Amino acid sequence: MSAIANKLAGLTLNNNFSSSSFQNVNGAEIEGSGYNKIAFPGKDAQMSAVMDELDSLGFIPENLIESETKWFYESLGIDDLFFARESVASIVSHILALYSGKVDAYARGVVDKPFLQHRREYDDHAVYFETGTEEFESKIDDKYLDKIPGDDAYRMEIFNSILPSGEKIKCQFVYKCSFDDDATTVNDKTVENIDSVSDKTFTQIASNHTKALFTEVINEVTQTQGPIIKHFSIASTGEQRIIIGYRRNSSPRYSSALSALCKYYNLDVTRKYVENFSNGVSIISVYIAHSDDITPEMVIYQLTKEASLLYYLVLNLTH
Repeated sequence: MSAIANKLAGLTLNNNFSSSSFQNVNGAEIEGSGYNKIAFPGKDAQMSAVMDELDSLGFIPENLIESETKWFYESLGIDDLFFARESVASIVSHILALYSGKVDAYARGVVDKPFLQHRREYDDHAVYFETGTEEFESKIDDKYLDKIPGDDAYRMEIFNSILPSGEKIKCQFVYKCSFDDDATTVNDKTVENIDSVSDKTFTQIASNHTKALFTEVINEVTQTQGPIIKHFSIASTGEQRIIIGYRRNSSPRYSSALSALCKYYNLDVTRKYVENFSNGVSIISVYIAHSDDITPEMVIYQLTKEASLLYYLVLNLTH
């Protein structure tokens, strides 16, 4: 066994990527999210302005404003990129929507199951929060992710967090892609430098390892008509990563169908990314937390098998 193979055996399990995509990678990189944290220097000042605005509106009791604001900023897993792009007024709107969901749940006598469906759509991005339902993802597919190559492309980030009641809340963020003017649109050409086909935000926040993994997937997608499904488990935590590449809009609503599949098997999806590239390739990456109820091997076997079938099922139902 080669040195790189020995190294991979200690860091990952059920890995069907090529060993070259894991060269010069350490355990910390593999265990991380695959996306670099970009600090927002103005975050504290923004948070203070948000609290001042909430105080002036008067909808949240004064003694709860700080805790509700800090909970939104610190407990939902939302990265600084979101706060850097959002206005104070928009963040105030989101916090009020979440708080109103808690008040509504109390009024209905179901404090442990607040119902929330909140969305804000703008010209270049959209924000969605929901509990207990899966209604927004298919709408996001239709409006943003399934654009035909040549139209505006969008990327999506999903973070699943837990409310104080124990209820799961899904936070979904959609951003319009911005490609370099000379970004290639050729969809059957080998990509050597992924930045040449990447959205500028992805170029900025994706780790070198994520770029290496996605480059491998993109180059396999350009040589086929169906999906390319890659996966690995992190040996130290049991978390599974499923990474699927396909040609954009080749199977409409595929992203939301994958989420429905994960929900059917009661898998704990902690985060999900959908990245679109200028050459017409889409990549979905799903992060699944370890569970004592189902082995990583079974998760990967079942999900990858059915993800492939689902791609063609959705394709046949929509054509």
